[in-house]
Amino acid sequence: MAAKETPNATLQKMHRSYLECSICRGTFQEPKALKCLHTFCRGCLQWYCDAKGTTTITCPVCRQNTVLPQTGVNGLQANFFLTSLAGDIKELETKLEYNSERSCPKHKGMIPQFYCETCQKLACRKCLPKDHRKKDHQVIVASLASVKYKQALQQYFVAFKENIKMLEQDLIKVTEAKQELDSHVTGSVRKVWSRAAELIAEVKAKEKQLVAMIRRLEQVERSRLEEQEDKIREMLQPRVQLLAKAKDLANNSEVTDFIFLYPVLRHDLETLSLSFPRVTEQVILPVFQESQDRAVISLGEVVMEGSWKLCRTFDNLGSGQGKFKAARGIAAAEPDEIAVADWFNGQVVIFDTQGQFKDSIAVLASKSYKVDFNLFTL
Repeated sequence: MAAKETPNATLQKMHRSYLECSICRGTFQEPKALKCLHTFCRGCLQWYCDAKGTTTITCPVCRQNTVLPQTGVNGLQANFFLTSLAGDIKELETKLEYNSERSCPKHKGMIPQFYCETCQKLACRKCLPKDHRKKDHQVIVASLASVKYKQALQQYFVAFKENIKMLEQDLIKVTEAKQELDSHVTGSVRKVWSRAAELIAEVKAKEKQLVAMIRRLEQVERSRLEEQEDKIREMLQPRVQLLAKAKDLANNSEVTDFIFLYPVLRHDLETLSLSFPRVTEQVILPVFQESQDRAVISLGEVVMEGSWKLCRTFDNLGSGQGKFKAARGIAAAEPDEIAVADWFNGQVVIFDTQGQFKDSIAVLASKSYKVDFNLFTL
């Protein structure tokens, strides 16, 4: 007697007979029918045409030729029946697989209708007498166990709903916090940019100020040096000319001419040989000194390197010649003289650069014995 064929075997046989492409031996994918009504996968037919380089397909089953339409393989008639049949068989296979999984693992074909709460396992009628007959085994109908446990899950559902609600609220808070963070970060960055722009503007302004100051100091010092240069050239030219003239007369003139001109030459040489104001060797240089305070953004200040320094002091306190009691003003006079305005004695006292007395000039005084030094100008 032949064995009874199972549903799975029947479906597999139908699959091989009706749903298998004879070219790729796989399940039909977009089945297309030829003129002879034999069906193949659209991709298989397209591969055949591309490989042969032809628009005529010879059926692999019956060898009948089919001329492709203008749209090629896509223009062939689709086999909707096989497409629908493939879907139905797939659905049946899924159901059979599901029922197979639900059947009792020990007794095939038996549906587990009971549940042992002690073992926490499903059981069929054949399992009860063998595996769950002890008194301590609590066995109930599976449908009742399902209702019981569904009701037991309700308390978890309520708790989970509350937890989800709390988490959603926390999520909203976190989202708002992120938005607040983004807002503050954006604002802070903009403030940094704004402050940086202000500092850059301040630095640029300071740069302009320092450069302008250096240029002004340069102009003042250059003017002073050029003035000294002009004076030196003014004094140098006549001396060079006189020396050349004197040498020429001494070497080339007749005796009588030389004797006649000698007094004049000597007078000129003596006159130009007298002391003349010397140029100070001190040069005022504008030097940039960087700021030492790195905590404060500052380009620094302009300081003068080689500025005037105290060389010497002298004090001739008294009322006699070359003395003064109340020095209200001091000025430099040429050549190499220092004038001191003595308010108490009503005079201007002249000293040399070493502090030695040279002369004094009396000035007008009021009845209250206050000297009007505005009347005196060096």
